[in-house]
Amino acid sequence: MVRIGKALAVIGVVALALAACDSGSDSGSESGGSDGGGDEAATTTTTAPLPPPIDDQTPPVGANGIADAGDGSFWVADLAGGELLRVDATSGAILARFGEADGLSAPDDVAIADDGSVYYTGLNDGVVGRVTTEGDVEVVAEVPVGVNPITLTDDGRLFVGLEVDAPADAIYEIDLTGDTEPRLVGEDMGRLNAFDVGPDGFLYGPGFGLEGAGTLVRVDLETGETEEITDGFGYSVSVRFGEDGTAYVAQTAPPKLWSVDLETGEMTEVATPSIPLVDNFAITDDGFALTAFNAPTIELFGPDGTSEGQITIGSP
Repeated sequence: MVRIGKALAVIGVVALALAACDSGSDSGSESGGSDGGGDEAATTTTTAPLPPPIDDQTPPVGANGIADAGDGSFWVADLAGGELLRVDATSGAILARFGEADGLSAPDDVAIADDGSVYYTGLNDGVVGRVTTEGDVEVVAEVPVGVNPITLTDDGRLFVGLEVDAPADAIYEIDLTGDTEPRLVGEDMGRLNAFDVGPDGFLYGPGFGLEGAGTLVRVDLETGETEEITDGFGYSVSVRFGEDGTAYVAQTAPPKLWSVDLETGEMTEVATPSIPLVDNFAITDDGFALTAFNAPTIELFGPDGTSEGQITIGSP
């Protein structure tokens, strides 16, 4: 039996894929502008409309990992509620939801591949899973319990991490085909949470620590060697890179969003979220979207850190 949410997700993802195919490979076509060559009619593209909200708009328990799909929607992991949600980035309406019936257990973080596949980590069962563009849920790999952060490199390599007490914490590279076992990159990495790969090819992650003991760590993905870039964070939870290569770090105690100079380690405050327990964030075309660990809330900020309000996921 096909669930309504899954069916709508399939419609939305397929429509998005068709729109992407129609847009061509010219990177400039994404903005819909002309190529300046004096054509009589400028070539424009349109974004496929989002699917309608599903019937079940029950808010998630919390909002953890978040990824911007680039089509006006977010994918959000609800750890405590055991669900993965597709959410309208403007209204907060739930467009699709995948949960226990689909084989998910405690999804914590999420990443989106270039082909539209959505990858997630299952904290409680060690599963690295995928929601395909057809709306099917698949197990890609299994690693030890405690898998949390996940990221995809520009060339399509997938990395996940165990955010548990040392020396059990680790980073693995996952074969997207599932044909080979996960490759251990390194262990005892400093309990890295939501991480990202920088323009230099190194992985950067937030190391666990309270009251100024939180760190930003650089990891060589081939050798597993680590280097601390800076400390001073109050429980740093997520690292993301902007299009210009700027590194941003979110912390939750107290809630702050920083930019970090990777050469000097200098930290510059970007925004002060009002949500009490910041869990993760995504960089969007319009700024930043931060999630709340214990509430169905996404807080939005402009590129300069100006607050642009909150959206509530679903409706009571």
